[in-house]
Amino acid sequence: MILRHQSLASFAPILVSSIVAYLISKFFFGVNSILATNIGGISDIKEFPALVLTGIIAGLISVIYMNGLTHKKYFPNINFVPSHFQPAFAALICSFVALFIPEATGLGTDTIKSLLSASISWQDALVFLVAKLVLTVICIRMGLVGGVFAPALFLGACTGVLMGVFIKTILPDTNIILYAISAMAAVGSCVIGGPVANMMIVFELTQDYQATLAAGISIVFASIISFKLIGQSVFDKVLLNRKIDLKIGRDHLFLMEKKVAEIMQKKSCNIIGDLQIKSAVNKMIREGFSESYHLDKYGKLINKFELTYLLGLKNSAKKINLLPKKKFIIVKTNESILDAIEKCKDFIGESIPIVDESMVLKGIITESDLFKSFLETSASVHKLEVKD
Repeated sequence: MILRHQSLASFAPILVSSIVAYLISKFFFGVNSILATNIGGISDIKEFPALVLTGIIAGLISVIYMNGLTHKKYFPNINFVPSHFQPAFAALICSFVALFIPEATGLGTDTIKSLLSASISWQDALVFLVAKLVLTVICIRMGLVGGVFAPALFLGACTGVLMGVFIKTILPDTNIILYAISAMAAVGSCVIGGPVANMMIVFELTQDYQATLAAGISIVFASIISFKLIGQSVFDKVLLNRKIDLKIGRDHLFLMEKKVAEIMQKKSCNIIGDLQIKSAVNKMIREGFSESYHLDKYGKLINKFELTYLLGLKNSAKKINLLPKKKFIIVKTNESILDAIEKCKDFIGESIPIVDESMVLKGIITESDLFKSFLETSASVHKLEVKD
């Protein structure tokens, strides 16, 4: 599964490691399909819309699941419970549920096999679906983390059984197992954001090419639904909660990680105290600056002046601390370069002040600094993409 980085540098190691792992497994341990190999594919053209519907329902189930894992409105605020006690409460809930529905706890591999062989009733599948969904959300939200992919497969298999039973009432010759596999692959695809990977998983489980193609129909429509409603995967949503948006591109992510303090210049024309305008002008001309910064004795930024502005004032003996405060762009040291570029996109001038949380001037950056940093980042990303 490759997410947003499809260069030879990323694909080749994944492909080689997969082949090596397969060969070692085959020659040393033997490789047999987990499921029956005679599942088959679409036997009637009427099953095509049924698989589309299965994909849509699977997509909605995945959205509910991912929102439960990541959205603050889908889970109550439990901050009143100490964080080191939260996993224990989750374990206690799991233990209680396991007394009545043991299939909903753990990885559920055996239950998934039973679901995919259509040996579980639709009533049990519905109970397993709800119980697994609730338990997984509770556990992960309370710190008892056990992964998100295996539960997604479990939920998908349950959904597929329910859809298969429903469709069988309309199309009596329908193969319930095909819908169970298709929905399982569809939900798993939405959660991890890997449609091609999940088609390969189906092929590995069944070694049935026709079943894989049928599952691909559900995967496509489920992925469309989940992408429109929540995003490409649950990992995207988790990162977005941390204000990391993968959709903006790799170069923007690098710029977001880099702080302006790393590229700022220390040298600037600083006017401290209550100098006269003519003295401030002479200082700026002598040091070769067209802009200056008025600071107090502690180094805190008070005002910013352009040389042309000061030269246009008639009373050159007037103290600069009596001049009106001007509006100008300020960037904090802890802001990223991407934030600075966004903030300064309409800036025209010589430099932009960089201050800390106490408004103490730490340095300056110029449009040239931002432009250079952007070009360097773009070049490094391009080099990474074309690396072989």
